[in-house]
Amino acid sequence: YILIVTFGNYFLRWKHLHHFRSFIESFHGPYKHTLGYWFGVRMLVVVYIYIVFTVLRGVDVSLMLFLQVIIVIPLALLQTYVKPFRHNGLNKLDSFCLFVVIVQIIIALL
Repeated sequence: YILIVTFGNYFLRWKHLHHFRSFIESFHGPYKHTLGYWFGVRMLVVVYIYIVFTVLRGVDVSLMLFLQVIIVIPLALLQTYVKPFRHNGLNKLDSFCLFVVIVQIIIALL
């Protein structure tokens, strides 16, 4: 699923996968045409955060939060710079939501 969503634009170049066009475009819809992979990248970040949470939740909470924040901060900065959505309002809203998540993690670390 994550591979199809991330590399959907490349899969559509193959004739036998052309039947999945509507499925792939349903995930790439709000993103700019050249940045359709952004949804898949975010899914990989979410999977990473869940794995870190599952492995370290009872062992070391501060290490768990630190490992989560070191991946969320670059994602937020990169997303603020790249602006992957077609509409500017979505870019601002999503960047704000990522900022709120970062603040929550930093407050939990204190």
